[in-house]
Amino acid sequence: MIAVCGRITPAALGEDVANASPDVLPGKRTGFATWYSENTLGWVHWLSRSIAIRPEIRFDHSYAMPTYNHGMANSQLTAAADILMKF
Repeated sequence: MIAVCGRITPAALGEDVANASPDVLPGKRTGFATWYSENTLGWVHWLSRSIAIRPEIRFDHSYAMPTYNHGMANSQLTAAADILMKF
């Protein structure tokens, strides 16, 4: 898989922005012959020296046909979070 990806990570703020567009043979990986893109925005917030939370929001889109929600939607939005503990 070839991906076009840009990532910005200012160390002081702990922000993260990622954009990717997988370049795969049509339908080879997903079963749908279309072009995809994904955009993610996330950040890291340190609660203490050893505990951090890392929330993110991601938007996925398929361009030629609906591929999400059992073929009913062209895009989806995902929100997630991690809790990190250093030991």
